[in-house]
Amino acid sequence: MYKHKQNIVILSLILWFAATLAALYYLKADRIKQFDPEGALTAKSSTMAFDDELVNLLKKRGIKANTLVHFSEQPSCYCNNLSQRFSKPLHQQLGSEYTFENVELDESLLEFIPSYPAIAVIDDQFRLRYLGPYASGIGCWVGKGNTEKIVNIAKSSDYFGAVINSEVKGCYCNT
Repeated sequence: MYKHKQNIVILSLILWFAATLAALYYLKADRIKQFDPEGALTAKSSTMAFDDELVNLLKKRGIKANTLVHFSEQPSCYCNNLSQRFSKPLHQQLGSEYTFENVELDESLLEFIPSYPAIAVIDDQFRLRYLGPYASGIGCWVGKGNTEKIVNIAKSSDYFGAVINSEVKGCYCNT
């Protein structure tokens, strides 16, 4: 009798483990996407005028120097809500130096922003410092945040051009 109960427990654990793996696979397949699935941002960002074109579009929307620009779209997607885990600490770390602005994506921005949530960092001289997602990884709730990297880029006294983070996978809503 004892051996029979032990076999049932072992079988239950195996089934539980298999169900957990299946659920994780389903979540990964459903939520993980490429930030730049068509390679459009990668191609566009290789042009000399890319940084200036994006900054000029943002200026037309009233974006000032020293701004963290959060890109989203209505209706908001599930992944946009997850980005708050990273946007709040980023804003807190740069809050005294940078303002935080939300910009809703429109047709003119879609060639620059292939997925959202995304962020752009515009420095005190209206130079694009960073463009890309807040985080990468499965669902971005267990993924790796770029907060420390973005803070270092924003605060660096050196400027060698914008960091375009387009070759990542995570929880993104493609435009």
